[in-house]
Formats: sequence, structure tokens, C-alpha cells
Amino acid sequence: MRYLLILTLLTLLGCGNQNKEKIQRSENDSDLVVLESGLPTDMLYKPENDSVMVFTFENDTLFQQVEVKFITKNEFSFLLTSKNKQKGKYSQVNGIAKSKNDVDPEIDEDEEGNAYPAQQYIFEKNCWLSFRVDMQLKDKLRVIESNCENHHDSGCPFGSVGILRKKDN
Repeated sequence: MRYLLILTLLTLLGCGNQNKEKIQRSENDSDLVVLESGLPTDMLYKPENDSVMVFTFENDTLFQQVEVKFITKNEFSFLLTSKNKQKGKYSQVNGIAKSKNDVDPEIDEDEEGNAYPAQQYIFEKNCWLSFRVDMQLKDKLRVIESNCENHHDSGCPFGSVGILRKKDN
């Protein structure tokens, strides 16, 4: 009886994964059409600019860049690159970072000490990364890392050394 119950639960959990939302695109791949879950397309988050946002920081030793492309209002795909110019080494990580809208915004400060609210997006896979994006202008980004030391060269941290600024396209 116990084995039958466990088998039934595993079957139900396996079937639940098939109901994830999938986005179908039109033939020219520019317009979102329908979600498999049946949500109307006006419920989808459509960023004003569908292009990739690029944030950079550079000093005499380090160049850091984060490429961000929003998938929904609460998640984005990213590619984070950290290059040590003096050592000629670099480290990269990519993935999807997600936000919980039910939490209060974080408060960050720029180089001049001006405070601004930031939306936090979390990536947890091989290490923990927090991407904190300026909520008002979306022109500043700060990365905080934890338990990532084994995933990058010591001279190429994933965490921000300074505030990354959005590059104009």
C-alpha cells in the first residue's frame, strides 16, 4: 500500500512539470502570441525595448559587464563577465535571475552617496548572485556574490567592485 501511494505521488509530481508556461511566437518571432497556460497575451510582460541591456564597470584592473534580457517582469536572463586586465584572465557565468515582488526594495547608494531603491533578482545554481537594479531609471546595477569562489578566478570576481552603469545603445 505504501509503495502504491509513493508511486502515485511521483506520477502526479511528474505530470505537474508539464504545465509550465511556454511562449509561442509568431512567424516573424517579434510578437508574443499566446501562453500555453491560456493566459491572454496582454498579461505578458513586454519590455519597452526588447533588446539586451548592457551594464559595465571599469577601473585600472577590472572590467565587469552584465548583459540582461528581461523574460518577464520578475525574471531575466544574464551573462556576467569579469575580466582582470592586468592578469589577462576572465570569468563568466550565465543563467536566469528571478525576483520576488512581494518583498520591499533594497536601498543602494551610488558613488556620491545618493540612495536609490533597487529591485533584487536572485540567481542560485552553482553559486548565489544578487542583481540589484535601480528601480527608477534602470541605469545602475550592483552584483553581490556568495559561495562563488570556486567558480571564478580570484582576480575576476562576480560581485561588483563598483556600480555597473547602463551603456546607451
